[in-house]
Parts: sequence; structure tokens; C-alpha cells
Amino acid sequence: MHTTIVKKASSAPSEVLELSYATSEHHPYWSILYHATEISKTILDEWDSNLSKDTISEMLWRADKIKVARKNI
Repeated sequence: MHTTIVKKASSAPSEVLELSYATSEHHPYWSILYHATEISKTILDEWDSNLSKDTISEMLWRADKIKVARKNI
């Protein structure tokens, strides 16, 4: 059951990413939505394994992108 819930949750970020691609950079929240969703997707994809240093580094880079976007709103 646990795996089924994670698989179900994993489909949501894909749909949110589609929204972020469709709005592109034309919406002021685009970058926040995109990077937050990519972080969520990574976490769900790696749910049953350990996050590598590279993966954590990428998530931190995305978090920095979110901070910059927040300042620009």
C-alpha cells in the first residue's frame, strides 16, 4: 500500500510541471512553481532510496532559485 500511495503522489508533480511549462516565464510565479515541483518530484522519485550528494546539491540550487524568484515578485 505504501508504494501505491507514493506512485499516486508521483503523478501529481508531472501534471504541475505541465502547467509550469505552459505558463513558461510569462507568469511571475513560474519559477517558484517549477523549482518547487522539481524538488517534490525528486523527493518522490527517490522516496525509497537515499538522496545522493548531487541530488541534494541540485535541490539546494533549486531552493536558491525559489528565493531569488520570491525576491523578484
